[in-house]
Amino acid sequence: MKHFMDNLLNPHSHFGLKIAAAFAFAAIFLMLGSILVALPFWALWNVMFPRLFGFPHITLVDALGIIVMVKLLFGGYFKIGPRD
Repeated sequence: MKHFMDNLLNPHSHFGLKIAAAFAFAAIFLMLGSILVALPFWALWNVMFPRLFGFPHITLVDALGIIVMVKLLFGGYFKIGPRD
């Protein structure tokens, strides 16, 4: 553990920069993945639901929130019990 902290705090080591770059890459990857998942749902909602049912238009963030809520309520993230 001491070697890890020495590398992390050493100003001449690029170890801390590599960790920061990995976190930045992961954050960008998650944001782009979230947009790619929510985009079709958002587009279909804004085309169909206001015309058919009079629902309001939603934003991309609303679409992502609805997807997460539906997954939590109807399964997909936390499956309990035996799996087939």
